[in-house]
Amino acid sequence: MLSDAVREQWSREAVFRQLFDPWPVAVVWTPVGGAEAELADHTELTGIRPGVRFSGAQELAEFWAGSARRRTVLVGDAGSGKTSCAVLFTLALLDMRQSPEVPIPVVLTASTFRPERESAERWLRRQLLAAYPVLGDRERFGPDAAGDLLARHRVAPVIDGLDELEPEQRTRVLCSLVEGLDPRAPLMLTCRSREYAEAVAQCGVLPRAAVLAPSPVAPAEAARSLALCDQPGPRQAAWRRVAEEVAARPDGPLASVLATPLGVSLVRAHCVEGTVDPRELLDSHRFSDRRTLQRHLLGTLVPALYARAAARDPQGVYGGSPERADRWLRFLAGAMARQGTRDFAWWRLHDTSRASRSAWGVAAFVGACAVAVTLPGLVDFVKNSATVRLHRDPWVPLLALRLLSLLLIVPSLLLLARRRTDRVRDAVAAVTLASLVPAALAATYTLVYVHDSPSGPLLSALLTMAVLSTQFLPVLLVAGVPSSPRLPRRGHFSAQAWRARLASCVRRFAAVTAVVGAASLTVDSMMFCLQSRGGFQFHPVCAAGNVDSALVVGAVVGAMAAVAYWYESAGVRAGRGPSTPCSSLRNDRRLACAFVTAGAVLTLVDTVVTEVMPSANTKDVSLGEFAVLLLQDFVVNVGPLGAAVAVMSTCWPYYTLTRLRHAFVGRLPWRLQACLAEAHRLGVLRQVGAVYQFRHALLQDELARPGSDPQVPTPRLRDGRGSSHPSATSTGRQPDGGQASSPGHAPS
Repeated sequence: MLSDAVREQWSREAVFRQLFDPWPVAVVWTPVGGAEAELADHTELTGIRPGVRFSGAQELAEFWAGSARRRTVLVGDAGSGKTSCAVLFTLALLDMRQSPEVPIPVVLTASTFRPERESAERWLRRQLLAAYPVLGDRERFGPDAAGDLLARHRVAPVIDGLDELEPEQRTRVLCSLVEGLDPRAPLMLTCRSREYAEAVAQCGVLPRAAVLAPSPVAPAEAARSLALCDQPGPRQAAWRRVAEEVAARPDGPLASVLATPLGVSLVRAHCVEGTVDPRELLDSHRFSDRRTLQRHLLGTLVPALYARAAARDPQGVYGGSPERADRWLRFLAGAMARQGTRDFAWWRLHDTSRASRSAWGVAAFVGACAVAVTLPGLVDFVKNSATVRLHRDPWVPLLALRLLSLLLIVPSLLLLARRRTDRVRDAVAAVTLASLVPAALAATYTLVYVHDSPSGPLLSALLTMAVLSTQFLPVLLVAGVPSSPRLPRRGHFSAQAWRARLASCVRRFAAVTAVVGAASLTVDSMMFCLQSRGGFQFHPVCAAGNVDSALVVGAVVGAMAAVAYWYESAGVRAGRGPSTPCSSLRNDRRLACAFVTAGAVLTLVDTVVTEVMPSANTKDVSLGEFAVLLLQDFVVNVGPLGAAVAVMSTCWPYYTLTRLRHAFVGRLPWRLQACLAEAHRLGVLRQVGAVYQFRHALLQDELARPGSDPQVPTPRLRDGRGSSHPSATSTGRQPDGGQASSPGHAPS
């Protein structure tokens, strides 16, 4: 199943990048020599003789399939085709898997590796589960399928983009791979030559790994390939003129650009199937050197692809014009550059905004929204409360107390749970700490306005903490702590192999039942034994009379927690294919919507059981009164607060709030995923699992540039309008990208 998922993913990417149209660009890979020979291990250990030539990824895959030493590092300059070779190698090796001894190549990006936090083996296991959720199906593959495949060397990680990391981080990553992985484990790395040499100087060579470098693409071969990509007819004469020029001037700007697969793909996107005459690129006055020509091609790439798609289907381009798409992509490139990353993960979009990145900002916004919903019901509740009606106390201070408590409880839960993971232990700690301030406020109110009992402030504080615990603790135990997870949440229900998860579900049910039951018993006993305002008379039968209701409350919450654990522990259904941005967003959003309802309902569990259980009720409550009370709590009292706390345990609300904020000011489109999917189809972005990347680091750097270089002509679209827009400064590096994708367009 993993082999099928990998094949499906990268076959689709190869089509988008046009790696086989008309054929893969001819790049010859040879072992490094001369001063770079020290980057590789001894020849006797690598199994690759000096001087051997691999004419493309197909031959390299054939060597791998028959070799006992399967470790290779691809080095080269920017645009030399390392990532394209990795993709072609992956597909070629999958075609040779007649024997189970041939490992499954899995392309991963190094940008998510944090060796100071986790080992290389743990990172690889986590990345496999994130990219291919089918491995999380414990029913069919056991509790640790990813770890089993890695331990048996049935998976060959193809780690792309080592050079995109900062120098210190890059060195730590390579050291972790050198020291933490079995030297017999298959592995492929891609990195720029200078960056890899710097890392090797710090931590040594990768054991048993050969280092291969590419030879330049023959300009004549590149021109021939471009001519075959274009339509037959008069334009073929222009391509023959280009071929003659690059053959006559092998050191000219155009020949230098065509010497790399990236340059070939840029020229193809700029000229093939368009109105631009390829002979314009031979103008030595406009393009005096390689850098100027490459900058021109990068700057016109996005307008050219979108203008071509708009010409074919004017209503199909999302946003209505290529200029809008160019502006959105420039903002996205600048935001990624400021974060120092080459991966756009939708669940990290909130890092692009200072307001949503701040825990205080998110907590204040969510708390204010929840309280705004509950304010009308809160005012009515305070005015009609027994304290105000019977004792004629002023209702404004009581309203201020309740309002301030609600304003603080939700932000406090979000802040206290931000870096916590364990549900039972950390949920209890978060709820307890978050209720301290409301308890102190309640004690202060009792001390100022209530003088019937000396112990009144203490009892009021304890009762406030107990009530808040019974309302919010079930929410945290079922939905999880309200902090944005590192990865989107997912799962599915299944009754197969139920014994594999039954023990864990029973343990979780027992733990949650005990914790919630104890909290519910405490608050029910206090409420039952509270005989008068400010006075508390404890009777021995108080606790015993409420045990049944406490057990019911604990059992209900425990069952819901067990169901939530069962759902998420199964991963995704087998056969769903690799993870994509849309599928991961859809799964996380589904859980978020479920938690909204669950959070609102869980805050009412204790109220429902207390009103229904005879031992907890000293008076009969009519069905109508009970329904009105329940509806009021669900809609305008504690229900919205519980829903707000529950939904913030998923990634979707953080992403949605940030996306809407950027869309409101025009930085991003309203339908961001549709825009990204279109950019992916047109070849501006590439997809690696659930994240997007720009097709090459140089393209991201060009789009993130704060201004256009005066030496680079402003690209012109079909309608004659310019397309240059300011954007943010770029930092960092990126793995070298693939070829241009299809200029065709499918409506989003």
